[in-house]
Amino acid sequence: AHSLATPLQPVVSSDGATGGAFAFASSGDSSFDAWRMQFAAKADGTGRNDAVIKSVLDGLVPVEQVVQAQSFDNQAEFVKPIWDYAKTAVSPTRVANGQAKLADNTAIFDAIEASYAPPREIVASIWGMESSYGGFIGTDDAPRVLASQAAMGRRKDFNEGELLAIMQLIENGSATRDQFRKASFAGAVGQTQFMPSSLLQYGRDFDRDGHKDLWTNAGDALASPANYLANYGWKKGQPWAVEARIPAVFDYSLGDGQKLTVATWKGLGLTPATGPEFASSDALTHPRCATMSSAAATRSTPGRAARVASSDPLDGSRGWCTIAASVADAATRLQYLQQGLEEPPREADRGEVEPWADSRRTRRS
Repeated sequence: AHSLATPLQPVVSSDGATGGAFAFASSGDSSFDAWRMQFAAKADGTGRNDAVIKSVLDGLVPVEQVVQAQSFDNQAEFVKPIWDYAKTAVSPTRVANGQAKLADNTAIFDAIEASYAPPREIVASIWGMESSYGGFIGTDDAPRVLASQAAMGRRKDFNEGELLAIMQLIENGSATRDQFRKASFAGAVGQTQFMPSSLLQYGRDFDRDGHKDLWTNAGDALASPANYLANYGWKKGQPWAVEARIPAVFDYSLGDGQKLTVATWKGLGLTPATGPEFASSDALTHPRCATMSSAAATRSTPGRAARVASSDPLDGSRGWCTIAASVADAATRLQYLQQGLEEPPREADRGEVEPWADSRRTRRS
């Protein structure tokens, strides 16, 4: 028999009722065990099912802190020069595989395009970047990696929220505990790498079988990011970015903290990479314009194509209002302001599988 991490204590729910006491075998890490007992009580207090709490938390052993730190710090978005990143992000093999997947899944993409604003190419690109079109969806246990981060105090509230979302998804039948054993090192799941809370809120049951199966059901996996982007403001027929050329003499500091209209960028000498003139883009601008980092800008030589991009690559309605010289923000990456950025192992073409979650939320602090 295993010894308990802490003396068994009754769990008191938020309404004052005494719930069942949770007994967990020791993980060998006393601080992790203490956190787990406290979080089990917290989950019970939010109304989560006791059996589900037990199934999610039982048997967990924390990931070594050094291993987790290396996983987060070595993400390609942070360590690779942008053009090196781009070469692997849009490799010929990935593009060819994407074209084949579009052809093989015409009916699914037709239905998704009819229901959601984003075009099929955007949805397919997410699929390819996240999991090589379902070829690799991760081998980590989502509860384990999320619990490990929460226990060590790394974004504790966020990671505990993701664990609560997992419990809700299991309770409502959207997913099973075993499915969550296939996740990224940051806890993202499925062929389009959703964090559990995003799966709970934006995941779609495309075939209406009662499950949000991002692991094995391509329809669910593709309809979910389409629904996510639509909820974040993607407008049908509007671009998220327009390629532009920077003049030979340009003040790259304008890319840091500047929120300018397209008319202003035009006045500074930016010209479209293709076509004689920008469209009536001022009508598309929005005061929440993102900015370009000077680090990315300095990697662009004079005249090299940059990006006049939306404030949020998910939100075409915000218009083409700033420069983003980094093709890391191209449609195939999308960084959709979700959580849990990670870099799964290399796919068959040796290009890196890059995620589309928000790097600001996952870079180690």
